[in-house]
Amino acid sequence: TPVMGSRGQEDHMGPRVVNRGDVIIGKVVVSTHDVLGHGSHGTVVFGGRLGGRRVAVKRVLAEFVHVADQEVSLLITSDAHPTILRYYAMERDGSFLYLALELCVCSLAARVEAKGRLDPCQEAVRERLLQLVGGLAYLHRMRIIHRDLKPQNVLVSADPDGRLKISDMGLSRKLDVDESSFETGSQTTAGWRAPEQVSGGRCTSAVDVFAMGCVIYYTLSGGQHAFGARAVREANVLA
Repeated sequence: TPVMGSRGQEDHMGPRVVNRGDVIIGKVVVSTHDVLGHGSHGTVVFGGRLGGRRVAVKRVLAEFVHVADQEVSLLITSDAHPTILRYYAMERDGSFLYLALELCVCSLAARVEAKGRLDPCQEAVRERLLQLVGGLAYLHRMRIIHRDLKPQNVLVSADPDGRLKISDMGLSRKLDVDESSFETGSQTTAGWRAPEQVSGGRCTSAVDVFAMGCVIYYTLSGGQHAFGARAVREANVLA
């Protein structure tokens, strides 16, 4: 099955290894020695290049093509907003899909772990968090429910102002015009789920509002969670 490349162009070029561990997949150069992070289901994020642009390359197992296709579709729909991670292209070889995405500095989780709490008295901190909330509101106006907001899925951009970016929309859901809620469905991250997600009830955009509140608390408390330690968190959410 052909996979769409940069904003709609099909690509069929096979991988080609060049110097220093770089692999060329279609138009994307993947620096396999530059591992930026890991995700679920064998996902790995590498540094890379697309044309003259440095990018993050998210490598996904081909068996999860439906997740990658959904993420690309929703990013194309929403990434005009400055707080949504920018999508550039998708390529594939026999075993993997490669998403070329905006390159960021680190995740919000890594930033808080390295530097501690962000001071809400600082205007720049308040501005970044307001921008983040604005990005979520934009998704909701587009009828997109993220469903998996957490500090690891919020990235710190390489822009001089360090804008926060909402990323990782593989589990997101776009509501139909006549829909206002949906079944809980795919398993999202334990500890960041709203009560209705934990209990298996029907969900609305409120699940993202709950998670955003937890993310903001985490950011301003220096890595603490509003509902306690991991082992008791979901019990506390339901209490």
